Amino acid sequence: MRERESRVRRFQFVGESLHRLLIQPRVELLRSAFDNISIEHVTEAAALRTVCRFAHTDRFPASARFSLGVEHDPESDLASAVWDLEIIPILMTFDSHDRLELALERPDEAVIAAWVEEAVLRFLQTYLQIPTNANYQVWNTHRDPVCGMVVTGGDAPFKRQVGTRTYYFCSAVCCDSFTARPSFYLPAAARSAP
Repeated sequence: MRERESRVRRFQFVGESLHRLLIQPRVELLRSAFDNISIEHVTEAAALRTVCRFAHTDRFPASARFSLGVEHDPESDLASAVWDLEIIPILMTFDSHDRLELALERPDEAVIAAWVEEAVLRFLQTYLQIPTNANYQVWNTHRDPVCGMVVTGGDAPFKRQVGTRTYYFCSAVCCDSFTARPSFYLPAAARSAP
């Protein structure tokens, strides 16, 4: 029993240090790149995690949860760096989990830091596919009311709100034409909408 308690205390000390120095700062960098992110640091008896939640937006029409942290089995001297990824709805294939075993006695911080950076990079490579993935964008396409071109809502460079409806445009020229004379481009029902 004492040996188990000793391992738990060692994990609390080593795990907290690894999480604070190697995981949190790298994950926090995501905050500056996305405005649809919320980050939470979770502490459990045998795990420390940083959980990033990405809200559904026009550009990213999916919700995502990316978790990165350290876990410990109190029955051993090993711990694991772990990441998990969920994207809802699941409309493409992607890696959703990985782990790196590490010794609590002398964890190799350089190896762990490189693994964490690779995990963040793998997440970014997956998440940044959503705006161009046809499966995710099928419900997010719109017809430019001026020229008729099909544009993706998340990538449309210009948009205008009329009542409760948003119109998307392929260019400033189309957007300006619409803004100058919306009644010319909208059916009567859309012009009278609240």
